[in-house]
Amino acid sequence: MGTIRKYDGSFKLIEQAVRQKPPCDWGIDLTYGAHTTKPGLANARMLSQIARLRTRWHLEQNNPDKARDELLAVFVLGRRVASDGMLLSCLVQFAVESSVVNAIAENWFRLSPELVEQYLEGIDSAPAKGMMLTSIQTERYTFRDWLLRQAELIQTAAKDEKEAQGKIREMLRGIFSMATGPNPSGDELSPALAERIFQAAGETTAGFVALVKGLDPYYDKAIALMKLPYADFSRSYDALVKAVKKGGNPLAKVVFDAFQRPRMREFAAEARLAQLRAASAYRRLGLEGLKKISDPLTGHPFNFRKISVAGVERGFELASKADVGEVPVATIFIETDGPAFFLSGKKAGQLVK
Repeated sequence: MGTIRKYDGSFKLIEQAVRQKPPCDWGIDLTYGAHTTKPGLANARMLSQIARLRTRWHLEQNNPDKARDELLAVFVLGRRVASDGMLLSCLVQFAVESSVVNAIAENWFRLSPELVEQYLEGIDSAPAKGMMLTSIQTERYTFRDWLLRQAELIQTAAKDEKEAQGKIREMLRGIFSMATGPNPSGDELSPALAERIFQAAGETTAGFVALVKGLDPYYDKAIALMKLPYADFSRSYDALVKAVKKGGNPLAKVVFDAFQRPRMREFAAEARLAQLRAASAYRRLGLEGLKKISDPLTGHPFNFRKISVAGVERGFELASKADVGEVPVATIFIETDGPAFFLSGKKAGQLVK
């Protein structure tokens, strides 16, 4: 209980923030471009996980209103942190929303139908969600536009071309040494990658500027693709990635491999919120209720199956037929109390040992 209670102050502040009417800037200063820091995102994600624990605790303490208010406050927090349009901020929003859905689903048997409707009403009244469509436009500003501004400043300040080349090399090394390990394209985010990019630019400032401006048609295409529904997106984005690879611009390869997976996570987040609505319809109307809520990715009802754990029926699962390339887009709603079991992933439905 001590661990749960030590976050009372944090949740009090979040609830106060949600109730505020004056405009508030929840975002991040984007003027630092590739060096922009995002200090609040980890805390937002952590608080969503803590809220999941506190939801169960409040419900066990017979305080459902407090459980509702805190969880919805965290949901709003997730939407607010994505208001800056940054890619990472949107990913945190998707993670926060997943925690909220999980908190409701794993406490399903503790929630009255009226309380579930209040959760859904709170979600409906939350601020608009951050979207990958906006994110690519923001990332264009903080990466492509920022690189061009930096190149212009370097050219203006340098005494000659050789000094400008050195400064651009230094800038690229600074960018790609901030992260470790491979990006989705398989390239190491390292000074070696920075050197390959500059070599592809002919090791000149004019060549580097041309390389950066060469990102424009790919950004335009990616923005258009983000408007496509699930059924059309994956195939179309695969074609863009192939075009990027053929284009021979290593900077484009780094940038545009990074957007496909987050878009799939956005699709998954949308589907899981719909699963929450479908579960509510099932509770009220039975199997007929499931037909009233379609999977936004496929246009068809979710797959439904009862979940038994160690031979005891514990709840039901709603699953999308869509393949987002990661774990299945499914949610298990627990209808009876009992030993803990995994709710998602490859071990879904297995007892936690």
